[in-house]
Amino acid sequence: MNNNRLLSFACASFAFILASAMLDACSSARNISSDSVVAIPALDSAACTASTEQSRSMPESDSSAVIPDPVPGSASADFFRDIRDGQVYKMVTIGDQVWMAKNLNYEMAGSYCYSNNASNCMKYGRLYTWNAAMNACPDGWHLPTYDELVSLIENASGQFLAGSVLKSKDSWKNCNQCDFAADKYGFSALPTGIMNEDGSFEKIREYGFLWSATETESNQIPYMGFANVSSVAMLLLGNKNKGFSVRCVKGESPKFEGPLKMNDLDRPRIKFYDHPLTEECVCIEFMGGLKRCKYTCYANTPVLKNGESKIWLDEF
Repeated sequence: MNNNRLLSFACASFAFILASAMLDACSSARNISSDSVVAIPALDSAACTASTEQSRSMPESDSSAVIPDPVPGSASADFFRDIRDGQVYKMVTIGDQVWMAKNLNYEMAGSYCYSNNASNCMKYGRLYTWNAAMNACPDGWHLPTYDELVSLIENASGQFLAGSVLKSKDSWKNCNQCDFAADKYGFSALPTGIMNEDGSFEKIREYGFLWSATETESNQIPYMGFANVSSVAMLLLGNKNKGFSVRCVKGESPKFEGPLKMNDLDRPRIKFYDHPLTEECVCIEFMGGLKRCKYTCYANTPVLKNGESKIWLDEF
């Protein structure tokens, strides 16, 4: 019971006791001598009335309080309403970045629902070609650059754990390590699957990929990926005509100084993968009972003379 209710209850109780006392005093007045004095304390009735009216206006409990509806086109209560179509997106802060915690679902040319099924758009958001993705975010938001994806990964415990930290707790098929630090920040990355260049769809519930706004000199696009079989946050290079998801980051789009050179993509602690991780690229050894392991898969290494390219990833 809050303070206002306690005050109201006390006032009401006091009034009842006072009334009873007055009746008793009246009924026994004839038995009291003329030189006896009965002292009755004064009651601040205005304070009681004000407190009672205030208590009536209070909700019964915190659970009945109504969260204000987000103002169209603005941030409110950690949510953003896209003024273009009225859809609402939760926001999360990771490091110094503010991200939409839900895949964009704004319908436009160059965007698609997985298997052309509208229910998949409602659950997973839309899949966009890169050219569409570059213009998909609402005002005040933008498609993240390669550097912004790197910052996200580094702020989410580093490349070998960021997959688990950023992935949603459900929807993933036979998810490995989904119980480890799952969705720590509420980013809730989803296994949206892929739209291939020929318009076919595959890998829903197994992979989720997010475009960047950066382009290399070879006209490829760096993008971030998550796999159901690993805790790694992958960085890969892709074709503009594939269909991946869009996550918008808050703020105006930074100015570009031209396409990145391939050697500009070699950053500390961040590895590019030749292919998305598969069931063969999984943790094969736990060390000391901790969630630390070796992987049998490999990053962007030169192809050897025998056509193979295998190297152990760093232990983490």
